[in-house]
Amino acid sequence: MAGLAQLWSWIEEPLRQLTADHTSRPDVPWETERAQLVERLGLREATDHPLVDQLVRGLDEMSASDRNSTLSGDQLTTVAYAVAQQHAVEPAEPTPTTPAYDESAWSAYLATNGPYWDGTEESWQQFRDWFRYHAEEQGLGVPATGLLDFLAARSASDRIATFARYGVTIRPPARPAAPPAQVDQAVLDELLAEHPEFAAIPEARRLALIASLRGE
Repeated sequence: MAGLAQLWSWIEEPLRQLTADHTSRPDVPWETERAQLVERLGLREATDHPLVDQLVRGLDEMSASDRNSTLSGDQLTTVAYAVAQQHAVEPAEPTPTTPAYDESAWSAYLATNGPYWDGTEESWQQFRDWFRYHAEEQGLGVPATGLLDFLAARSASDRIATFARYGVTIRPPARPAAPPAQVDQAVLDELLAEHPEFAAIPEARRLALIASLRGE
Protein backbone atom coordinates (compact mmCIF):
# COMPACT_ATOMS: atom_id res chain seq x y z
CA MET A 1 0.00 0.00 0.00
CA ALA A 2 1.04 3.59 -0.59
CA GLY A 3 1.91 6.31 1.89
CA LEU A 4 -0.40 9.21 2.71
CA ALA A 5 1.44 11.72 0.52
CA GLN A 6 1.26 9.38 -2.47
CA LEU A 7 -2.45 8.65 -1.98
CA TRP A 8 -3.31 12.31 -1.53
CA SER A 9 -1.40 13.39 -4.63
CA TRP A 10 -3.44 10.79 -6.55
CA ILE A 11 -6.92 11.86 -5.40
CA GLU A 12 -6.47 15.59 -4.70
CA GLU A 13 -6.92 16.94 -8.25
CA PRO A 14 -9.91 14.69 -9.20
CA LEU A 15 -11.61 15.79 -5.95
CA ARG A 16 -10.94 19.45 -6.75
CA GLN A 17 -12.48 18.95 -10.21
CA LEU A 18 -15.51 17.24 -8.63
CA THR A 19 -16.10 20.22 -6.34
CA ALA A 20 -15.64 22.70 -9.21
CA ASP A 21 -18.04 20.79 -11.49
CA HIS A 22 -20.68 20.41 -8.76
CA THR A 23 -20.48 24.10 -7.89
CA SER A 24 -20.88 25.18 -11.53
CA ARG A 25 -23.48 22.52 -12.39
CA PRO A 26 -25.39 21.54 -9.24
CA ASP A 27 -28.19 19.94 -11.29
CA VAL A 28 -25.95 17.09 -12.54
CA PRO A 29 -27.02 13.81 -10.87
CA TRP A 30 -24.69 12.38 -8.25
CA GLU A 31 -24.46 9.11 -10.18
CA THR A 32 -22.90 11.00 -13.11
CA GLU A 33 -20.50 12.89 -10.85
CA ARG A 34 -19.50 9.66 -9.17
CA ALA A 35 -18.73 8.00 -12.51
CA GLN A 36 -16.64 11.00 -13.58
CA LEU A 37 -14.65 10.88 -10.32
CA VAL A 38 -13.91 7.17 -10.75
CA GLU A 39 -12.84 7.74 -14.36
CA ARG A 40 -10.54 10.64 -13.40
CA LEU A 41 -8.90 8.38 -10.84
CA GLY A 42 -8.09 5.88 -13.58
CA LEU A 43 -10.42 3.18 -12.26
CA ARG A 44 -13.21 1.20 -13.89
CA GLU A 45 -15.21 0.83 -10.69
CA ALA A 46 -14.99 2.49 -7.29
CA THR A 47 -14.53 -0.95 -5.78
CA ASP A 48 -11.21 -1.30 -7.64
CA HIS A 49 -9.50 0.64 -4.83
CA PRO A 50 -10.48 0.44 -1.12
CA LEU A 51 -9.92 4.16 -0.50
CA VAL A 52 -12.18 5.21 -3.37
CA ASP A 53 -14.74 2.54 -2.47
CA GLN A 54 -14.99 3.82 1.12
CA LEU A 55 -15.16 7.47 0.05
CA VAL A 56 -17.83 6.90 -2.59
CA ARG A 57 -19.95 4.68 -0.33
CA GLY A 58 -19.85 7.37 2.33
CA LEU A 59 -21.16 9.94 -0.17
CA ASP A 60 -23.78 7.46 -1.43
CA GLU A 61 -25.16 7.04 2.09
CA MET A 62 -25.55 10.80 2.70
CA SER A 63 -28.84 12.53 2.18
CA ALA A 64 -29.03 14.65 -0.97
CA SER A 65 -28.77 17.90 1.01
CA ASP A 66 -25.79 16.69 3.07
CA ARG A 67 -24.02 15.43 -0.04
CA ASN A 68 -24.69 18.71 -1.85
CA SER A 69 -23.19 20.61 1.10
CA THR A 70 -20.14 18.34 1.19
CA LEU A 71 -19.47 18.59 -2.56
CA SER A 72 -19.95 22.36 -2.64
CA GLY A 73 -17.27 23.39 -0.15
CA ASP A 74 -14.15 22.31 1.74
CA GLN A 75 -15.88 19.44 3.51
CA LEU A 76 -15.07 17.01 0.70
CA THR A 77 -11.36 17.62 1.20
CA THR A 78 -11.67 17.05 4.95
CA VAL A 79 -13.69 13.85 4.50
CA ALA A 80 -11.39 12.47 1.77
CA TYR A 81 -8.22 13.23 3.73
CA ALA A 82 -9.53 11.36 6.76
CA VAL A 83 -10.32 8.35 4.57
CA ALA A 84 -6.87 8.51 2.95
CA GLN A 85 -5.23 8.46 6.39
CA GLN A 86 -6.99 5.18 7.14
CA HIS A 87 -5.59 3.52 4.02
CA ALA A 88 -2.05 4.94 4.05
CA VAL A 89 0.94 2.90 5.14
CA GLU A 90 3.92 4.97 6.22
CA PRO A 91 7.43 3.47 5.90
CA ALA A 92 8.93 2.18 9.11
CA GLU A 93 11.92 3.86 10.65
CA PRO A 94 15.15 2.17 9.44
CA THR A 95 16.86 0.02 12.03
CA PRO A 96 20.63 0.33 12.27
CA THR A 97 22.30 -2.98 11.40
CA THR A 98 25.86 -2.17 12.41
CA PRO A 99 27.20 -0.42 15.50
CA ALA A 100 28.22 3.16 14.82
CA TYR A 101 31.77 4.39 15.27
CA ASP A 102 33.67 7.57 14.51
CA GLU A 103 35.16 7.07 11.04
CA SER A 104 37.59 9.96 11.39
CA ALA A 105 38.84 8.53 14.70
CA TRP A 106 39.29 5.12 13.06
CA SER A 107 41.25 6.63 10.16
CA ALA A 108 43.50 8.46 12.61
CA TYR A 109 44.00 5.33 14.71
CA LEU A 110 44.90 3.25 11.66
CA ALA A 111 47.32 5.86 10.34
CA THR A 112 49.04 6.17 13.72
CA ASN A 113 49.19 2.54 14.81
CA GLY A 114 49.23 0.56 11.56
CA PRO A 115 52.90 1.35 10.87
CA TYR A 116 53.95 -0.29 14.17
CA TRP A 117 53.79 -3.67 12.43
CA ASP A 118 57.18 -4.45 10.86
CA GLY A 119 55.68 -6.42 7.98
CA THR A 120 56.94 -9.85 9.09
CA GLU A 121 54.91 -12.98 9.68
CA GLU A 122 56.73 -13.61 12.96
CA SER A 123 55.50 -10.37 14.55
CA TRP A 124 51.94 -10.43 13.17
CA GLN A 125 50.27 -12.22 16.10
CA GLN A 126 51.76 -9.87 18.68
CA PHE A 127 50.88 -6.80 16.62
CA ARG A 128 47.33 -8.04 16.01
CA ASP A 129 46.61 -8.51 19.72
CA TRP A 130 48.12 -5.13 20.58
CA PHE A 131 46.29 -3.34 17.75
CA ARG A 132 42.90 -4.82 18.70
CA TYR A 133 43.33 -4.15 22.43
CA HIS A 134 44.06 -0.46 22.04
CA ALA A 135 41.37 -0.03 19.38
CA GLU A 136 38.76 -1.43 21.77
CA GLU A 137 39.94 0.97 24.47
CA GLN A 138 39.14 3.84 22.11
CA GLY A 139 35.74 2.49 21.03
CA LEU A 140 37.10 1.30 17.68
CA GLY A 141 36.90 -2.44 18.24
CA VAL A 142 34.39 -3.00 15.43
CA PRO A 143 36.47 -1.65 12.50
CA ALA A 144 39.71 -2.98 13.98
CA THR A 145 38.31 -6.51 14.36
CA GLY A 146 36.84 -6.36 10.85
CA LEU A 147 40.20 -5.41 9.36
CA LEU A 148 42.17 -7.99 11.36
CA ASP A 149 39.71 -10.76 10.52
CA PHE A 150 40.02 -9.87 6.84
CA LEU A 151 43.82 -10.04 7.05
CA ALA A 152 44.01 -13.19 9.19
CA ALA A 153 44.40 -15.76 6.40
CA ARG A 154 46.48 -13.57 4.09
CA SER A 155 50.21 -13.51 3.55
CA ALA A 156 52.44 -10.79 4.95
CA SER A 157 52.79 -9.20 1.50
CA ASP A 158 48.99 -9.15 1.05
CA ARG A 159 48.62 -7.50 4.45
CA ILE A 160 51.17 -4.85 3.53
CA ALA A 161 49.28 -4.18 0.28
CA THR A 162 45.97 -3.91 2.15
CA PHE A 163 47.43 -1.42 4.62
CA ALA A 164 48.77 0.55 1.65
CA ARG A 165 45.22 0.87 0.25
CA TYR A 166 44.31 2.59 3.52
CA GLY A 167 47.24 4.95 3.13
CA VAL A 168 49.40 3.14 5.70
CA THR A 169 52.96 2.33 4.72
CA ILE A 170 54.51 -0.77 6.31
CA ARG A 171 58.30 -0.87 6.15
CA PRO A 172 59.70 -4.41 6.51
CA PRO A 173 63.17 -4.57 8.09
CA ALA A 174 65.98 -4.26 5.57
CA ARG A 175 67.71 -7.51 4.70
CA PRO A 176 71.33 -7.66 5.89
CA ALA A 177 73.85 -7.15 3.13
CA ALA A 178 75.59 -10.23 1.83
CA PRO A 179 79.06 -10.67 3.34
CA PRO A 180 81.86 -9.70 0.98
CA ALA A 181 83.40 -12.51 -0.97
CA GLN A 182 86.50 -13.97 0.62
CA VAL A 183 89.52 -13.67 -1.66
CA ASP A 184 92.91 -15.19 -0.92
CA GLN A 185 95.48 -12.43 -0.40
CA ALA A 186 97.90 -13.95 -2.94
CA VAL A 187 95.12 -14.05 -5.54
CA LEU A 188 94.13 -10.50 -4.60
CA ASP A 189 97.71 -9.27 -5.09
CA GLU A 190 97.88 -10.99 -8.45
CA LEU A 191 94.62 -9.48 -9.66
CA LEU A 192 95.60 -6.02 -8.45
CA ALA A 193 98.85 -6.33 -10.40
CA GLU A 194 96.83 -7.15 -13.50
CA HIS A 195 94.19 -4.49 -12.78
CA PRO A 196 95.84 -1.62 -10.86
CA GLU A 197 92.74 0.52 -11.37
CA PHE A 198 90.96 -1.66 -8.73
CA ALA A 199 93.09 -0.11 -6.01
CA ALA A 200 91.10 3.15 -6.19
CA ILE A 201 87.74 1.36 -5.79
CA PRO A 202 86.20 0.93 -2.28
CA GLU A 203 87.10 -2.42 -0.80
CA ALA A 204 83.60 -3.97 -0.75
CA ARG A 205 83.03 -3.07 -4.38
CA ARG A 206 86.55 -4.17 -5.33
CA LEU A 207 86.09 -7.58 -3.75
CA ALA A 208 82.76 -8.00 -5.57
CA LEU A 209 84.39 -7.17 -8.89
CA ILE A 210 87.27 -9.53 -8.22
CA ALA A 211 84.85 -12.30 -7.27
CA SER A 212 83.01 -11.65 -10.51
CA LEU A 213 86.23 -11.91 -12.49
CA ARG A 214 87.14 -15.15 -10.75
CA GLY A 215 83.81 -16.58 -11.68
CA GLU A 216 84.28 -15.95 -15.39
